[in-house]
Amino acid sequence: MFERLSVAMGRPELSSTGLYGDQRKRLAARDTVNGIVIEWVGSLTRDEVMEKCLAEEVPVGKVNSIADIFEDEQFAARGNLVRLEAPGVGEVVVPGVIPRLSRTPGRITALGPALGDATEQVLCDLLGKTASEIAALRQRRIV
Repeated sequence: MFERLSVAMGRPELSSTGLYGDQRKRLAARDTVNGIVIEWVGSLTRDEVMEKCLAEEVPVGKVNSIADIFEDEQFAARGNLVRLEAPGVGEVVVPGVIPRLSRTPGRITALGPALGDATEQVLCDLLGKTASEIAALRQRRIV
């Protein structure tokens, strides 16, 4: 695979036995080899890297940005993004449950408690604050 990657990069000499063709040599120089690959990837667009790697049968896949995910028809078709209403916020899009199992597909029933929902309990039960202490904290806008 490294030999095919070297060809895709236009650097077939990298996979020679004198350089990094031998796996032991490649692993011993991992940082150097990774740096060469990183520099090559950084010099091209994602589509160019994909095209060159696929042409040489090098396994490759794109890393999606958030914008890519929202625009990708496959994400929408698979239900990977779920739209829910959040009280006081409106519609929120969150990742769906993956993997989706046939008998127990999973579902999202809540987005979690509202901000401050457990403040009183934490202050009282965990921190031992009295009602007057909590009132003073609220008056000073600490909580």
